[in-house]
Amino acid sequence: MMTVHSTGILTSGQSAASNIATCIPCCLRYPMTVSSMGMFTSGLFAWAICRPLGLVEAKAVVSPRFYITHMMPVGLFMALTLWTGNNVYLYLTVSFIQMLKAFTPGELCLVVADAGCGGCCVCR
Repeated sequence: MMTVHSTGILTSGQSAASNIATCIPCCLRYPMTVSSMGMFTSGLFAWAICRPLGLVEAKAVVSPRFYITHMMPVGLFMALTLWTGNNVYLYLTVSFIQMLKAFTPGELCLVVADAGCGGCCVCR
């Protein structure tokens, strides 16, 4: 678990810098473009693994009602998260964003403890 956290800490700065390095020189006024490219690529690979390559069996049929009530809200909020997360790079400095990211585990601990879902050992 410690490796995952340290890897995230080490790569988060690079992620922010590469996002800025991509958006500004390429005149990408809409940061959602970068996220959309990642989402499109993920969807394309998932489709290729399931359908043409057949590495994963895709046997479930999704009804329109299930798609609208279960999958659309998840997709909507994921898109909003990506949009707001990338849009912030246009208005805030990378150092301030890194400070906010560093405090995220503390915020999560407080919210989970407040919700009564267990919390972390520091909050108990």
